Amino acid sequence: MGIFGWRTASPLKKAWQLYQQQHWSGAQQYARQMIEENPQPEAYYLLGLIAEQLAQPLEAQKAYEKAIALDPWYAPAHYRLAIVLHDLLEQPRAALPHYQRALEVKPEWVEAHSNLGNAYLDLGETERAIACYQKALSLNPDLPTTLYNLGLCLHAQGNLTEASACYEQSLYLEPGQADVHNNLGSVYLELKNYAAAIRQFQAALSANPELLAAHYNLGYALHLQGNLAAARDRYQEVLLREHKHQQALLQLGQICLSEADFTGAISYYQRCLSLAPLNSTAHAGLATALLETGDPQAALHHFRQAVALDPDAVEVRLNFALVLLMLGRFREGWEEYEWRWQQPSGGLRTYPQPRWQGQSLEGKTLFVYSEQGLGDCIQFVRLLPLMAQRAQRVIFAAYPPLVRLCQMLPGIDVISTEETPPPFDYHTPLLSLPRYLGIDKDHFPKFKPYFPLPAHPPQSIFNVAKPRIGLVWASHSQARTRAQRSCPLEYLLPLLREFDVQWYSLQKERSPAEAEQLRQAGVIDCQSYMGDFLDTAFLIQQLDAVVTIDTAVAHLAGALGKPLWILLPFVADWRWLWQGSRSPWYPSAQLIRQPQRGDWQGAIAQLRTALQSQYQRVSNGIPN
Repeated sequence: MGIFGWRTASPLKKAWQLYQQQHWSGAQQYARQMIEENPQPEAYYLLGLIAEQLAQPLEAQKAYEKAIALDPWYAPAHYRLAIVLHDLLEQPRAALPHYQRALEVKPEWVEAHSNLGNAYLDLGETERAIACYQKALSLNPDLPTTLYNLGLCLHAQGNLTEASACYEQSLYLEPGQADVHNNLGSVYLELKNYAAAIRQFQAALSANPELLAAHYNLGYALHLQGNLAAARDRYQEVLLREHKHQQALLQLGQICLSEADFTGAISYYQRCLSLAPLNSTAHAGLATALLETGDPQAALHHFRQAVALDPDAVEVRLNFALVLLMLGRFREGWEEYEWRWQQPSGGLRTYPQPRWQGQSLEGKTLFVYSEQGLGDCIQFVRLLPLMAQRAQRVIFAAYPPLVRLCQMLPGIDVISTEETPPPFDYHTPLLSLPRYLGIDKDHFPKFKPYFPLPAHPPQSIFNVAKPRIGLVWASHSQARTRAQRSCPLEYLLPLLREFDVQWYSLQKERSPAEAEQLRQAGVIDCQSYMGDFLDTAFLIQQLDAVVTIDTAVAHLAGALGKPLWILLPFVADWRWLWQGSRSPWYPSAQLIRQPQRGDWQGAIAQLRTALQSQYQRVSNGIPN
């Protein structure tokens, strides 16, 4: 334009030229000159843009507001004011009307639709955000950031299929977006497609090796996939980058619990609690680890803390109940044990009739139904005769294998759980009876054998003069503690040859190899005689004693009052209490506990001592 062109150009035009050349101070000078000569919204708008470049958001806000005061429909000033309020001053609510006014003037302004969606997203108004993003994409479908944000909204709503489609299209338009890969991996995690999730998290880290969330998520995906070693390494990597990362500490504690490294678990949970003393998950994890190391009182303390911090955590409430019961604090334990019905697999039955919660049963019929396992039912049906004293009639629904056995209970009408019950007035699950009966250490029903069998069993099969002892060594329940409760048969085999007794296997399921081991040890296999539990009861009736692990046979022998020894793991089920060699449920039982975790040989040594006090040992096949 030449020197004369510069002199004749308006101050506003000169200001724009200097702005484009990033000469901020000169641009400001000419814009202010223009305002002094003839105030126009464009001049204030330019001052706002310059203030943004100089990181002066409040000055930018003032300039845009002055532009709008001169022209309330000046769309560019509304749009930039919305950007400043939303992105720089973190006031998304204040930004909304300015995005909206800009769109009234320019309805097809793609960026304004997208940024209005961002404001709604930050305000948690997901549906409105989705509508804005969809409008922007209808005007221009090739917007990777808008697609990503729409994916975030759909993801938050649980619409995983559409969310993943948005993430994938965003990556197609702009490959290598670490955050998008990370969130797409999170979708696959929720879909339990761990291999696909791992690939996405690895892609995120290839794009941005410093993305901490992707490091953690990769560890979590490996963890869920069962690759604990790789998950541990990834969580450790997270802690190297952020030593206060609570979730990584919690997951490392969980891995240690899974691997029975309880000392390691305690360390990680304590580290987490040093950072976040009110972390309920850390309290619950620490409680579990402390219990497994033999400190139930400390475990109880931390479970109580966890419950106080998160009263609706069902699994924590239930574990809290089990520790209370284990410590013999029955009244509080029964109350907490009702939380079992809040589990997804709780199975509480619903009927039009009210649930019995201690109401008078005079002239009424009470329907009681089985729950938990077979052993639980055998243990707690001893309370049914007490209920028969209160009610006109008690109906009990027993699991099919227990029906004939439970029909031996006096005064109880027994049906199968597969049958429809006859009319009744109240109903209750079996294991809720102790709560309303007030069962406690100081209020425990006096024991007497509660399955009265005929004096002579239907068939006598044990025609030997030696003492007769039944044996069960393995649990075949679905409980996660099954392996922990089972004692390897090979550990017991030497003991079976030491005493002048006849052993009988009451093990219902055993491998061909175990059957051969029993045969070689001279143990008589009773499997073919064991139909339902009444058949097993008749077998036990003919024995002198029983040696068993924690299984339904232990409950049955105890209920019959048969002398028995129960081999228990270091941390036994709550019903056997924390310590002691006697059970309030079965006075004829002697409890033999592992002296250390996994030490079945130590428990068998105690059993050997107990047997020596009652039975002759043999040497070279000869009693001595």
